[in-house]
This record gives sequence, structure tokens and C-alpha cells, in this order.
Amino acid sequence: MVKQCQSSNDKKKEINLQFERLKNLGNFEHNAKVLNDGQGELVVIQRPLKATPADKYLPCTFCYGFYAKKSLARHIERCTFNKDKASGKAAAKTGRALLYSHLTTTTEDEQSWAELVSGLSKTHANPGLYKIIKTDPLMRELGKGLLIRMGDKTLRRPGTAELNLIRGKLRFMARLFIKVQNCCRVNTVSEMLDCKHFDHLLCAAREMSMDNTQIGLTMGGFLKQLNIIKRSFAMKAKDSQMKEDCNDFLWHMKQKWTNYVAAIASKRQKLKTLNKPQELPLESRQRLGHSNKLFRK
Repeated sequence: MVKQCQSSNDKKKEINLQFERLKNLGNFEHNAKVLNDGQGELVVIQRPLKATPADKYLPCTFCYGFYAKKSLARHIERCTFNKDKASGKAAAKTGRALLYSHLTTTTEDEQSWAELVSGLSKTHANPGLYKIIKTDPLMRELGKGLLIRMGDKTLRRPGTAELNLIRGKLRFMARLFIKVQNCCRVNTVSEMLDCKHFDHLLCAAREMSMDNTQIGLTMGGFLKQLNIIKRSFAMKAKDSQMKEDCNDFLWHMKQKWTNYVAAIASKRQKLKTLNKPQELPLESRQRLGHSNKLFRK
């Protein structure tokens, strides 16, 4: 990357921006090590006036600089490297996903993951889901990240409702992978997140969203998270080609996903709500004076 900066024919301002990003990449590696080891000092771009714990800082997915979680979304909307002016709504999710592969999981995290996987049921309709979720590196990191966001056992609600919610998310992503695998030759989720398979991915996603509109609305966000985790692996392995593939996949998502999947799923959901039959209240309930929306003035 240094050679690219030195041999660049762009203006001086562009060269300075490239060197700034290179510096942020070095700081990113340092900060990831500090967070992993639990000791050292973070190198951040901006510190808030109030003292902020180290775990409340997250990286920007465009410039790789570290910002406080509260100000990260505002920075992303103004970031110089955010060429497409992407929204900062999911700034915390994407920043956390970028760190996943750099952080070592604790024994408690591994136990939570084992508990999550053990609760996955093997069905005849989708026989390969269990193996994909358990063995695929990207699916594993996504699941662990969702578990970490949920907090330790003292912060969780009693019962298995929250774990079942995560299992459901991992299950429908694994179903998407199987549908793509039936159309083209892919062995891992990382291979599925490639531009040459993007059309097959769109067709599979549209087919799944026909049965469940909510899946069509939420699937795009999970695909972006998986893509960022893949970029995190690329940064750790210093694989520039994989990083370029991640950027190309994100470009395809921005160009096609809304029109081909999300917009159709949203319209189907609105029509489903409008066409939902409404039953009139019983005559006995009207006499007793029970309030009902249909009879309010």
C-alpha cells in the first residue's frame, strides 16, 4: 500500500488521504491487540470529554479509525472515505463485526456457543443446517457476535427465548447458503459472498422472501455483517484480494438488493397488513361498553 501511495499520480490531497488511511490501519492492528490482551492504550481519532472505557470504542469500517460508540454514527456520515454517503444507523454493528476475527473468545463465550449449537434441531427438510452453522468460520463468528451482544448469563432473560432467536437467524442464513449451493458450486459462506455468485444469491433470497417477508427485510443486514466479518479475516491475513472482493460485493449489494429483494418484501408485508381480515366485536361486548378501534369516533 505504501508503494501505491508513493507511485500515485493523484493530487497531493488524495495522497495524504491514502497515507492517513494507512496510518489508521496500523493503529487498528494495535488497538485490536490492546482489546484482545486487555492491557495497553488505545490510539483513537477523537476522545469524548467524559472518560470512556476501552470497550466503548469501535472502528469506522471506511477509514478504520477508532471513535467512541456514541459518536461513531455521526462520524461515518461525514467520513471522507464514505464515498457513497452510507448511513451510520448500523455503525456499532458493522464496527463490532470488523473486530470479531481479531479478538480471542473467552471460555464463557465458547460455552455459550456450545449451548447455542447443541440446541439446534436436525430436520429432514433441511438436513445440512447444523453442520454449516457449526463448522463454517463466518457463521461461527456471526453467531458468537450475536451472543456477545446479548451479554453474559446474568443479563439474559430467563428461559431460551433469546437463544432461540439467534438460532433462527443463523438457521435462515444457512438455508440461504444451501439454496445458493444448489445453483452453483460453493463450499463455504465466504465463497457465496462473491460477485460471480451474486445473481444466484439474489434469486435464492427472493424465493425465501416469498414465504416470509420478514426474512427478505432482515437478510440484507446479515449478509452485510457476514461480508464485514470476511473483510476482518482478510485484514488479519493481510489478503488484499479478499478485501477487494468484499468491497465489490458491498457495491453489488447497494446497487441491486433494495430493488430486487427488500422493496418487494416491504410491499408484500404492507399488502398483507392491509388485507388482514378484521372481525367485528361480539354484540354482548358492545353492550358492556368495551372499547374497540372500529367503533371509536
